[in-house]
Amino acid sequence: MVKFPLTIIFSIFLTVAVQTSFGQVTFNKLIYPGFSFTRFSGVVATDSCYYLKSTFTDSVAPYYLGLMFSKLDLNGELINSTTIYSVGTLYDGVFNNLINTSDGRFIQVASMGDSIARAILIVHNPDLDTVFTRQYYGPLFPELQHMVSRRVLQRPDNGYAVLFGHESIEDIDFDISMLFLDSAFNKEQFKIYASTPLQETATALILDDDGGYIIGGNRENTNQVWENFTYRTLIIKTDANGNQVWQWLSPAGQLWGEAEALVKTPDGGLVVASRKGVEIPINQSDGVILWDAMVFKLDAENNMEWQTPLRGAVPSESTQLAEMVEAMDGSGYVVTGQLADNVSVPELQFGTWLAKVSPSGDSLWARYYSWIDGQLLNPEPWTMTTTPDGGYIVAGITVEQGVPAPGWVLKVDSFGCLVPGCHLPNAITDEGKPTIELSIYPNPTSDFLNFYLRAPSASKVAMFRIVDSNGRLVKEMKTENLNSTYVVPIHDWVNGVYWLQYMDEDRMLHSEKFIKQ
Repeated sequence: MVKFPLTIIFSIFLTVAVQTSFGQVTFNKLIYPGFSFTRFSGVVATDSCYYLKSTFTDSVAPYYLGLMFSKLDLNGELINSTTIYSVGTLYDGVFNNLINTSDGRFIQVASMGDSIARAILIVHNPDLDTVFTRQYYGPLFPELQHMVSRRVLQRPDNGYAVLFGHESIEDIDFDISMLFLDSAFNKEQFKIYASTPLQETATALILDDDGGYIIGGNRENTNQVWENFTYRTLIIKTDANGNQVWQWLSPAGQLWGEAEALVKTPDGGLVVASRKGVEIPINQSDGVILWDAMVFKLDAENNMEWQTPLRGAVPSESTQLAEMVEAMDGSGYVVTGQLADNVSVPELQFGTWLAKVSPSGDSLWARYYSWIDGQLLNPEPWTMTTTPDGGYIVAGITVEQGVPAPGWVLKVDSFGCLVPGCHLPNAITDEGKPTIELSIYPNPTSDFLNFYLRAPSASKVAMFRIVDSNGRLVKEMKTENLNSTYVVPIHDWVNGVYWLQYMDEDRMLHSEKFIKQ
């Protein structure tokens, strides 16, 4: 993942759970475990709770970077957490590699370092106890030490495969490697892939139907040059023993991003979450890549079957998908990430979104989330999975001004809705015209006003206004996005009756009452 340089408009920091009409709980939570910074980077959903892995820092005590394993109830409330840390040792578990094993335990892999860099595998039980740890050195140790753990999965024989990026030439570039472990976590072998003078980054790992593996990543030179970039999607197929069978690269001369996530399809094909870009010069010697998100499918012979771009208002150097999962009913693929958009104000900002693509590549829906007047910057999703009720849970990080930065967890329903019914079409009047609706939830409310607008269109001068019971203007917000869920903090407002108004210049198009209590 990348750091986003723009101030982000983000929609969602609800502290209440919402029970939708479809029987699915939705919520948006900030989790404060007591550290100065928390990054959730792995999530497992069960019928009774959610498990999350994270990295944390604490700058009050002697500085350290540690690992945390947490448990939330189905309403997103923190039940308990356990940590692993030691002063003087840095733990880095920022990638999505938390899995639930066949015997009901949980495994995460992280990088760690003091005087020597290595990987650590940690096994937890459902009560969050750490029951087993083991450390592993990189494939080129001791000459080259640095390694980054990317993904872990359990094999059909109950052994494990762990995907790494490892240092190859004095930190100039990284290559891709995979560590194979037996069921007792003993090392069987290391395999190295895609070792070239360019940088290869490992990003995704899935089991293939034949017991082999499919690795997703990229090949690029952006760490070596300032212009004339090479950036290609890289996919590697291995057999069950880890031997490479084939390699696929996106077309030469085009800029395609990392294979952030892979889903095998019933027809033997492969759906890939990635991005596609163009290089723009910024001066005589430097360039930048501006990206749009993209989902594409390869058929069983690795021919391109379809490409679906997922665009914001403009391409951006920081647009990137974080994760993709298949809908539980087989109706398509849901991605989450960030994009540049006119989300809650006319000025260009960064927003967080979810989008769904059908099995044939049609764009089905996109949900945007907008945070009005918040103090939170750079909230970004790092992981996502399906939930037993057919919805989706997303987790990631925030950066907050002047206070500890919490972790962030969002639960939406199967339609990607945080506010119930966001997917429903406009109602139609007797004259056959779409009506304007403002959906507010909950109402009454105490901390946040959460609302969703349905309207046939939005003009460039459309805005929301909030007035109190005496008609005095309390807040005014411009908007050009009809697909966004809006969240306004009202915890310090005076209790009473307010009106949310949808305006076009001085003309009020719709109004809804809400109560602050």
